[in-house]
Parts: sequence; C-alpha cells; structure tokens
Amino acid sequence: MYVLAVAVILFEMRRYLKKKKIHFFSIALLVCMAVVSIVKSFFLDFYIVPTASMSPTIHSGDLTLSLPYKDRRDKLYRGDVVIFHPSAFPSFIYVKRIVGVAGDTVSFNTNKEILVNRKPVRIEKEKNNFNIIYEGIQDRDGKTYQYMTDRNKPFVEPIYTTWHVPDGYVFVMGDNRDNSWD
Repeated sequence: MYVLAVAVILFEMRRYLKKKKIHFFSIALLVCMAVVSIVKSFFLDFYIVPTASMSPTIHSGDLTLSLPYKDRRDKLYRGDVVIFHPSAFPSFIYVKRIVGVAGDTVSFNTNKEILVNRKPVRIEKEKNNFNIIYEGIQDRDGKTYQYMTDRNKPFVEPIYTTWHVPDGYVFVMGDNRDNSWD
C-alpha cells in the first residue's frame, strides 16, 4: 500500500517538476528517504544481525525487520524472536529467542536439555556429522576470526542452575547455544 502511494506521488511530482526544470531524481530520492524515515519511526525497525548467536535460524549479516514494541512485554510468547539493546551494552543489539516468560522456571540438566517448568524444550539439532570443523567467531564489531571447534564439547561450559522469570521479564537465549557467549 505504501509503495503504491509513493509511486503515485512520484508520478505526479515528475509531471509537475517537468515544468519547473528541477531534477526529478533528486526530489525522488528525498521523497524515498522521507518515506523510509516515517516507516522506520512508526511501523518497522530495520536491523542487521551482528553475530551468529541465532544460527542456523538467523545468520550474521541478515537484515531483519521488526515491529517497534517499546515496553510492550505483554504480547511476547515463548518461541518469539526478539531484538533488544542489553542494559550492559546499550549500543549493541541482541537477537534472541524467548525461552521463558513471566512466572516460568528455566533450568538446564547435564544432558544440555533446557527445561521450562520441568518440561524439556524441543530443539532442532543441526545435521552435522563432523566432530571437528572450522568455524568463525565474531567480536562485537562484526569482525570474524577462524577457530577449530569440537562439536562434542561446548564452547562455553554449561551452567547447571535454575532461574525463575519475574513479572515483566522474559528469559532469552540464542539458537546457537553451544557456540555463543551472549
């Protein structure tokens, strides 16, 4: 709908500007920039995924569009993917999946299973038969470094504990849990 409105506006402007000798493309560029700014401000946010913490679902460098839910935690459900600025690093963005919602108890067992309210969460496993492969690790600036990893051992030692999710909060994790620090 917005595209059609912009096309009609640009067509009418072109007819008008032919008489005024103003360069059409400079005006069209300004109109497009204004439309993108309005859409970004009120309807959609655009983000580039900074790390591979959501791999294989969402890859580093992917462009994402999200609805700007500012402080609207009442509409978030388990399994939703959220984009947020962590309080410890407000200039960064994190892309994570909601594992637990308010009132849930989230825990891990020694088999690396995630339990929500004592029920295991089903996780799709990557179909990779190799044990040792070369992968990339990314710092917060988006630079990628190669390292060798053993898929049978975790990237970060697991924490076997239990968390209770308080009201107004959600518990989030990346899909690439064994190879992610954030």
